[in-house]
Formats: sequence, structure tokens, C-alpha cells
Amino acid sequence: MVAHGGPDYGDDYWHIHQRWLWFWILRGMIYPSEIRNLWYHSYNPITDEEIDVNPWDTIVLSDSCHGFYVSSNSMAHAWVDYGAEAYVGAIISIPILDNDEYIGAFWERLCQGDGTVRQATIDLCNEHGGGWNLGDEWRILGNQYATLP
Repeated sequence: MVAHGGPDYGDDYWHIHQRWLWFWILRGMIYPSEIRNLWYHSYNPITDEEIDVNPWDTIVLSDSCHGFYVSSNSMAHAWVDYGAEAYVGAIISIPILDNDEYIGAFWERLCQGDGTVRQATIDLCNEHGGGWNLGDEWRILGNQYATLP
């Protein structure tokens, strides 16, 4: 998902975009109040199976411009307040077309390096090589010492 928030679009929602040829098309918006709909209970009467989808251990990496907007971190709070373990986002515009390396560094630390969200975010900043720092351009809400279960 490619999204944009922050000072250009409003404090309280994300604009969702889809790439089409050489430009981006607005596909919709996600509001913080909609995040709670990801948590649900389901029952299948045919198989008599019940399932609760409660991603309590979710680690959210917002690979979007202003994913953790400084004056209104409502999207970050929506995820953490509804049960996500941690939310990581930038307070700046970030490049989305060449992000595989630094986003890969984040998930590699968590999936293969037995790292914490904090260390994975530091790795993301270091991999970018453009002067990003945890606490300045990138922020964490929730448990910064969370690991993948």
C-alpha cells in the first residue's frame, strides 16, 4: 500500500495511491477509526469453526510519506490503541520508488536477526544513508523493544 498523509493532505487520514504508468492515482482514504475493523470475530456454521483476528503482536511499518506526522500522530495511535505492538513511521516525505533496500533492512533485522523494532528502525535509517535518525525523521509508538513472536 502506498499512502501519503501529513501537512499536504490533512492530519487525520491517509490518501491511498496506486501507480499507473508514470503517475499516481488516488484510490481512497483510510481514517484512523477504520483501523479497528481489522480486529474481528468470525464463525463458520458449516465447519463450526470460530476465529478471532486480533493481531496483538502486529508490528506496523508505515512506508509512506508522513506516516508518523508530528502534529497529529492519530494513525499511529489508531494502530497501537487497537492492539498493535508497535508502529514505525516517518515524519518526512520519503522516496517510495527506491525503498527496497532500507525497508528490507528493517524486516531482515526483525525476521532473521532476532532484533527489536528499535534496532530494525536504526538499521532502516543506516541503510538509507541519507542522514535519517530514529527520533528525528523516524518515530516509534508502542513497544520499541518488541520482537517478532
